[in-house]
Amino acid sequence: MVDSSLFSLSVDDEIDLRIMSESDSEDFHRLNSTDNASMKQWLPARDTERTLEETREFIAQLKDGFLDDKGIAVGIWYQGRLAGFLDAQRIKWTHKKTELGFWLGTSFEGKSIMTRSCSALIDHNFREFGLNRVEMECAAGNSGSRMVARRLGFSEEGTMRQAAWLNDRFVDHVMYGMLADEWRAANS
Repeated sequence: MVDSSLFSLSVDDEIDLRIMSESDSEDFHRLNSTDNASMKQWLPARDTERTLEETREFIAQLKDGFLDDKGIAVGIWYQGRLAGFLDAQRIKWTHKKTELGFWLGTSFEGKSIMTRSCSALIDHNFREFGLNRVEMECAAGNSGSRMVARRLGFSEEGTMRQAAWLNDRFVDHVMYGMLADEWRAANS
């Protein structure tokens, strides 16, 4: 496994993915705080209302998860600026699958940043980790996340009714899946 301080994945000439370090805490916290209202509609409050110290602890936990071989969580840098977050940190090695999670700062939307970033990390998971399946699960009303899944060619596999308590209500979740063979066929 690559040392977490050295892991970096260049997506293209505009986007880089890398594991965040403590020095990224303030930028990540600022981005999270700035976009809190937008993110809060799709993430539980505990994930959007962190103090700076909690943000530092969160980043340290992400690095520990990488070092413990539990998956990968990266910051998304667009033209040198921290733009969002992407993870595949819930790897189930026995079943050779993982689930993607992500968010992007609102000022970075509409540039295909998330689609390109997810594509690179999905490819890395299939090629480098030897996984067979990548899943995405998102709230039925989250049209942005659902659009990313469709752009990447994921199959919509079903809806889980009232799958999550989101701040003040239950929301349905839509499950998407991509198999390694499908990915290779579509991206060869």
